Amino acid sequence: MKFSINISTMFQELDILDRFQAVKDAGFDAVEIQFPHTTPVADIALAAEAAGVEVVLFNVPPGDFAAGERGLAALPGREQDFRSAIKTACDYARVLKPIGINVLAGIPGPDADKDACWKTLVANLNYAASEFEAVGTKALVEPLNDRDVQGFFIPTSELVVQAITQAGHKNLALQYDFYHARMMETDPVAELERWYDHIAHMQFADNGGRHEPGTGDIDWQGVFTTIHKLGYTGWVGAEYIPSGATTDSLDWLPTFSDWAGINS
Repeated sequence: MKFSINISTMFQELDILDRFQAVKDAGFDAVEIQFPHTTPVADIALAAEAAGVEVVLFNVPPGDFAAGERGLAALPGREQDFRSAIKTACDYARVLKPIGINVLAGIPGPDADKDACWKTLVANLNYAASEFEAVGTKALVEPLNDRDVQGFFIPTSELVVQAITQAGHKNLALQYDFYHARMMETDPVAELERWYDHIAHMQFADNGGRHEPGTGDIDWQGVFTTIHKLGYTGWVGAEYIPSGATTDSLDWLPTFSDWAGINS
């Protein structure tokens, strides 16, 4: 496995385009960006190339983020907005060539018809999977815990797996975040083992405020020895909010690398 750094949550003390070099200087070869679409894709590509890092993951535009939207895939009546967001994601993917793009389900609202939302989600996941396959990247689906994101339509890995299984497209996979799993009061290691065959990308933060490892109660040795045992060879993204300077929060790297078998 390999570590990537999410520059939307980390190195926020720097301008977005300066974060690529900071990631490289810290000893990493890849970045994730939650929502790159407010920055010209050519600028992102130049910054990544100059720093010598890959862009391995980003999200589909989520709708009106300032108004509280967190995705469009499960919102009946917003299909055209969803397809427009997918087009934007594809435009960025052609240049940045990520391994995957996260398709956020969204928050339908308390009065929404849940059956209609589910049907919309399944249809939209199929559409995204097909469009992303055409540009050489995978459609990933991440459950966001409904403590932080109240009303999120698919807050558990189980629901995500149900959705991607029903959609049935080979280009769909689960994006598994240990933080969200723990916030849903589950055992993150047990959930990893349960859903491993569906996972194509992983992320982590501790559950005591979504900060760096060691600030909460997640068993990180259990996490990374299990990742090693399972034979995972993909990226694992650090997507936490540092409690101080980002560079002061990275002392987990050598220990986690040992547990994951990277140094063996």
